Amino acid sequence: AVLVAEGDRVLYEGGFGFADHAWEIPNTPDTRFRVASTTKQFTSALVHRLAEDGLIDLDAPISTYLPDYPEPQGSLITAQQLLNQTAGIPNYTSLPEWESIMRDPVDPLAFLDTFAGLPLQFEPGSQFGYSNSNYFVLGVLIEAVTDQTYAEALHERILAPLGLDDTAADVPGRVVARKARGYVRISGGYAQERYIDMSLPYAAGMLYSSVRDLHRWKRALHSAAPFQSAETLRRMLTPSGEGPYGYAHGLGVNQRVFGPDTVITIGHGGHIEGFNSDDVYLPEREWTVIVLDNTNGDVGRVGQDLIRLLLGHEVEPPRRSVAEAMADLIATDGLDAAVAEYRAIRDRSDPAYDLGEAQLQSLGHAYSQGGYPDIAVQILRLNAESYPESADVHGALGDAYAEAGDQASAIRSYQRALDLDAENARIREALSQLQAE
Repeated sequence: AVLVAEGDRVLYEGGFGFADHAWEIPNTPDTRFRVASTTKQFTSALVHRLAEDGLIDLDAPISTYLPDYPEPQGSLITAQQLLNQTAGIPNYTSLPEWESIMRDPVDPLAFLDTFAGLPLQFEPGSQFGYSNSNYFVLGVLIEAVTDQTYAEALHERILAPLGLDDTAADVPGRVVARKARGYVRISGGYAQERYIDMSLPYAAGMLYSSVRDLHRWKRALHSAAPFQSAETLRRMLTPSGEGPYGYAHGLGVNQRVFGPDTVITIGHGGHIEGFNSDDVYLPEREWTVIVLDNTNGDVGRVGQDLIRLLLGHEVEPPRRSVAEAMADLIATDGLDAAVAEYRAIRDRSDPAYDLGEAQLQSLGHAYSQGGYPDIAVQILRLNAESYPESADVHGALGDAYAEAGDQASAIRSYQRALDLDAENARIREALSQLQAE
């Protein structure tokens, strides 16, 4: 679903494809999508509102509100550092055990034990390090000072007053009307993406919304409607580093160049199993561009092309996904024919196709999740052939080998990934486990 607006005036809105493939229910501007890390700006706004109410001091140690938070971290980290991603807490969704815990419901306070006591990656406030853990801690902090759940506090103080009826925390077990299902592209069509319990993304990524509601939110936020003072909005939009651009509090504030035009953009994207989101606000022109997808599509590319169109520029025609082409060919002619066709497309650098490394990465992941590890291995070997210097590609190939039971090949691929990226903790842990076995 897509919405483009100038101020309050909607210039274009529309839905494409299906919210539910089984029932062929189409996506519309009112369809509710999981928005993943786009959630962070709502969490940030709530924290700033609680600061206005005197319930949170952004510059106080978080141990002030969470006395059981492990030391010395609790006395070193502030809410301000959590908001601007300078706290240094390791990202829990990058921990080696993430794949094995993502399906199980958790209690937020108890889940802190998973990462809160880990060594910090750097001294708090000294550098930027994007981590979902920062916003998970903010959710627990919100619950501590409000004596409400994160979902209740957000609804009462932000969503309900602004009339955002299509936006809410995706509480596990609750039936939500007009909510899209998340899909992944597979041979001959789509499959439902693997399950994640939404208590895990929590305040870092558990919201759903619609393009219309996100437009209402953008208009409200940038007029400081959630706050008592415009100064609060200014602080929320102030990046952590030197200069006016960078990561602020749940939002990126950037200067982007589109041909002869230089524009300021404020927004945040998101990715979660089966869903991608991208929302961008251009304050100088009061333009809003929102793209929500339930098939893991490239929403960032769509959003940037929409900005180019607003600026009066031409855009390149969308390129066909080489992963989709291969999936279709595998279904009709088999894997060998698909591999041969990929090599032919790659070798002639066919401009009609998107040949980025994420293409075969996502296709291999889909076959692995669908119970076809041998096909996944062949696809990801092809990707490693095309992108031999990518640590992510070799790491994914190692995962596929391990899933297929070929431990020796998995070890070689993981080692190659570490040769290219020695700081990859997930790959290092996976390699250690295989070597021990």
